Amino acid sequence: MKYLNLIWGCVCVLQISITPVLAETLTFNLGKIPLVADAPANYTVTEKDDLIGVLSRFVEDPAKLITQWQQKPVLRPWDEITLINKDKAPTLQVNRGRTVKLSPTIKSSTEGRTIPTIPLNQVQQFLMRPVVLGEEEIEQSGYIIGNPNDSLLTTVGNQVYVRGLDSLLNHKKFVIIRVGTPYVNPEDEDDVLARETIFLGDAELKTGGDPAILTITSAVREIQTGDRLVVVEEQSFNEDFYPHLPNYLDGAKVIAIMGGLTRVAKYQVVVINKGTDDGIEVGHVLAVNHTSNTIVDPHAEDDDEPITIPSQQVGTLLVFKPYQRVSFALVMRSTSTISVFDEVTIP
Repeated sequence: MKYLNLIWGCVCVLQISITPVLAETLTFNLGKIPLVADAPANYTVTEKDDLIGVLSRFVEDPAKLITQWQQKPVLRPWDEITLINKDKAPTLQVNRGRTVKLSPTIKSSTEGRTIPTIPLNQVQQFLMRPVVLGEEEIEQSGYIIGNPNDSLLTTVGNQVYVRGLDSLLNHKKFVIIRVGTPYVNPEDEDDVLARETIFLGDAELKTGGDPAILTITSAVREIQTGDRLVVVEEQSFNEDFYPHLPNYLDGAKVIAIMGGLTRVAKYQVVVINKGTDDGIEVGHVLAVNHTSNTIVDPHAEDDDEPITIPSQQVGTLLVFKPYQRVSFALVMRSTSTISVFDEVTIP
């Protein structure tokens, strides 16, 4: 009898080791967005994919494409995507649902988990820590005035004397930053929109007072007198946001390119001179245009008047981190290099 029970138990295990998942088919019309030249007939979504990256395998401007859909497609690992013609229009058909064979090993389940909208590895450093501060925020931050060793530089394990933390002493953990490049209004060079911050390390309060004493708990660069301390705030980011168009945008320009570059291409980060004060939101899709310029026709005999060359769209941006007066955006598409002072408009 025990032997029969053992056999029956094995049969039960075999019966539940194969779990059927309901099949589902979704279709998404590609509209008039041009297909890429080497668009595949089929593609299987992987755990490392992102929505924009998957769509970019099929169309030239995936961010703009999503804004034309009433509902953003939700893709999951192992979805099978097929490029078809439906009603004489290119369409993506998403087939979801398969038989999952379970094994006795422990795995991280991806069933039901959606892939992020953008490649998070490209923007992670801008999401984890403060990357810009306003003038008022800088004035309200603490600053290092020295250390017990009276040395020029300090690092992990050292203590530092800090002033300006009077209103922040209910906090224990701080980020150490160095104030960097000012982001200036392109229409008024005296108007500083925000300042770049360079992350140096982390510190923890040991003794309150004026000055307060803090211990440096981590450092990626050497820390010195004058460096600033700001409160560590929990950073939240919805990786499944919906790309959409702003209702209004005027006078927007690229004012900086991250990484010290002067020109930028796909999947690099730029700063624009508009932020939440101007209605900019996470997920806003924007167009970048080379500004119009003038040239002289070398073949005109009697006409030396300059000829105006109209502005041309050279790329698409996707805002992922807006601040009060500036925003960080990822270049999703570029047909030419994008430069500082290029115009930013609604596509």
